[in-house]
Amino acid sequence: YLRAEKTNNFGLVCYDTMVKSIRVSGKPIVIVQSNIKPVNCAPFTLSVAAPGIISENANWYFYDSTVSPSIINLTGTAAQYMFNKPGTFYVKLLAKNGAGCTDSTIISFTVNGKPVASFTPSGLSICKRDTIVAYINTTTYNGNDPVKYNWQVDNLSLSSNGNFTHQYTVSALAALPRIFNTSLIVSNTVGCSDTAKSVLQMNPSSKAQFSISNPNNCVPFIATINNNSLYTTLYKWIVNGVLVSTDADPTIVIDKASNLYTVTLIADNIYGCKPDSFTVTFTSRVKPAIAFTVSDTLGCTGVLN
Repeated sequence: YLRAEKTNNFGLVCYDTMVKSIRVSGKPIVIVQSNIKPVNCAPFTLSVAAPGIISENANWYFYDSTVSPSIINLTGTAAQYMFNKPGTFYVKLLAKNGAGCTDSTIISFTVNGKPVASFTPSGLSICKRDTIVAYINTTTYNGNDPVKYNWQVDNLSLSSNGNFTHQYTVSALAALPRIFNTSLIVSNTVGCSDTAKSVLQMNPSSKAQFSISNPNNCVPFIATINNNSLYTTLYKWIVNGVLVSTDADPTIVIDKASNLYTVTLIADNIYGCKPDSFTVTFTSRVKPAIAFTVSDTLGCTGVLN
């Protein structure tokens, strides 16, 4: 209430009182949860949330000095924004309730730059079991602090040099294809890192191999093919220069007597390696022709002469 007093010339105190009700509304609760860490590496996606905001209006102001305009405004109880470059930034939450009361808070943080790892060559595919690859480091970094390199093959650390040379081998008995995963991990002094990866695949070359188990049969006959080819999915059977089948188990008819047959298999697969061939040669046999004559069909002794 408000009370006003005044003393007149006779020493009397006159006063009056006025009473008015005042409503005091609470301010919004501006507690911010975020994924900010002691070390944040670009590109850094900042995620923020205001768990105390229920029915109030929430406005987020992201300050990013590397873009224009530098203030990005988003609304809602949660928001995200990506800082693509290093620098010192802040995010501000301004909340306003239905009574018009507002409150705000600001969080400042730093985003550190990180190296961009890369190297050549990459995506290698070869058709042998032993090879040496020399990798050239093409990593880029805009910072002034030194960077560290960690070369790995199948998650095994092998070198900390800038460039890297490695011999890949597979035993003669090992199954193919065999995939090697090579990685370069680059990190700076504050711990921001990047990884580049490459795959080297050793592919099998086809090995053509077959036999014919019945080359001495008398014509006509169907050659019995025993196909023992390895790493083969594509077949070409050629008889005396003519393609007769593309099946794994072909039907080859031998119908010419006393003829030289040359059967060739060209074996290939899906890996793009050099095809292989194997040839079997044989001469077909003549089927005997049975013939005889009888000089006399009548005899009294029981014996034909």
